[in-house]
Amino acid sequence: MNKNLLAVAIIVLVAAVGVGATQLGGQGTSTPTPTPESPTPTATPAENGTATPTPTATPTSTDNGTPTPTPTPTATSAPALDTDQIREQVERDIVAFQDDPTTATNEAMATEGSVSSVLSAMARNHSQQMAERGRLAHTIGNSTTDDRYERRPAIANCRVVTNQETYTVARESMEGIARVPRTDDSERDYGSRLVERLISDDHARRTLEFDDADQLGIGIAAGEEYVYVTIAVC
Repeated sequence: MNKNLLAVAIIVLVAAVGVGATQLGGQGTSTPTPTPESPTPTATPAENGTATPTPTATPTSTDNGTPTPTPTPTATSAPALDTDQIREQVERDIVAFQDDPTTATNEAMATEGSVSSVLSAMARNHSQQMAERGRLAHTIGNSTTDDRYERRPAIANCRVVTNQETYTVARESMEGIARVPRTDDSERDYGSRLVERLISDDHARRTLEFDDADQLGIGIAAGEEYVYVTIAVC
């Protein structure tokens, strides 16, 4: 046989064997590469190749870039009261109390005249001091009842003797105080409520019942939360 033909035959035989081996390998078992069902999304790049960030909300501001401040609520003051009308009602109710033999043993005290005017001015000033401080007290700003009497010559010598004239009462017993909360009441209602408080208070009621006292002063003042009354006798 020609050597060249033999070489060609060998080459053809080797090629055929290679193809068969390939086909036999295709019939074998192989492990497929898993494909994820839901691929993880990736950020969409912007035109310049940089991922677009999530937009951030910008706070609202005025045109000049300064945040608009929240307005502060304006405090509402209590409506004005006519303290003269309140005083007149207090006086009427006290006179009625003192003139009633079932409630008091003495006749009504005088509310006019020079001494009563000084007592009223002193009482009004004390009520104002209590209203400004929001306190119901006989001593305000280190000023006692005795101090207030002594500073006014017209009443500095006022004394009240009781218990069949066996002793003189303390100056603080010559002064009564009370207050009522502010509401939508009328001035007349405030006056009546203040007298009710005076009468229901043992100290103030005794001040109104002194047999030896015949002059009365009344002072009214209105605060933001309470209306105050001071009574003083001589």
